[in-house]
Amino acid sequence: MLIKDIIPIRDIIDKKHKPQYGYYYFKPYMLMLLFFVISGCSFLFLGIIMKKPLMTGGALFIIFYGIFTTLGWILARYVIPGNRIKIAKDIVHSLNISGKEMILDVGSGRGLYAIEVAKKLSTGKVIGIDIWDEAEIDNLIFHHRLSQPTGNIIKNARKNAVIEGVDNKIEFISMDANHLKFASNSFDVVICGFVIGHLWKFSPAILKEIYRVLKPGGRLIIIDSVRDLTYLLLSTPHLFILSYLKGTKARWLTKQNWYSLIMNAGFKISRFKARRSIISVESQV
Repeated sequence: MLIKDIIPIRDIIDKKHKPQYGYYYFKPYMLMLLFFVISGCSFLFLGIIMKKPLMTGGALFIIFYGIFTTLGWILARYVIPGNRIKIAKDIVHSLNISGKEMILDVGSGRGLYAIEVAKKLSTGKVIGIDIWDEAEIDNLIFHHRLSQPTGNIIKNARKNAVIEGVDNKIEFISMDANHLKFASNSFDVVICGFVIGHLWKFSPAILKEIYRVLKPGGRLIIIDSVRDLTYLLLSTPHLFILSYLKGTKARWLTKQNWYSLIMNAGFKISRFKARRSIISVESQV
């Protein structure tokens, strides 16, 4: 059954429709800005009324920090690395693909990487997996629960595939990357776009599963986050420091850890590039 048989094309395609891939975390960061500004203004008002210079100065700092950290996040998300959709397209279209490959897109989201690589296929096929089931998401990490209001659901991935005209080359399946329900040696290429970094606790298990389902000589393409100044702005300084002190994501996302993780999984790295909070790696079984 094709995607267009599941979703009536008349309901989703006209000249006004364009694929919507979305950016995560926008709503929480806007709420954070409101929290800092409202808190700062409240303390500023009290400081002026009570004639407390320290309270007034602290309030101004809170307001400034809220605006600064939000602007820093916007720059790190949309400006410094460049348009992430364009980056994804450039990386995928630089791949040397014959067009006959079986390709797995892990953590497909709204289907950006799956759709872009499907455009390069003739007789090949892409399978995009993610945990789109809300009950399953609720049992995983906070990131996934936050991503739901942005439209990270399987229906939207399918819509995008139809809009881009590659729905006959893609199948989207709800599946946990820790337990891939595919036979060994099933895929020629596996793509992971900004998923392993979010699931860093499970990264060895995910890479082990990817290694298993790749054919001999198969390739793994990883596009993800790496810790640098841009990443600090992206995660905001206070959350970055908290994460680092807790020994969680901010401490883990270094170039050295990425390199070791991929090598320890048994892959041979053929390309390794880190720039402006984004790392891109091509490895081979």
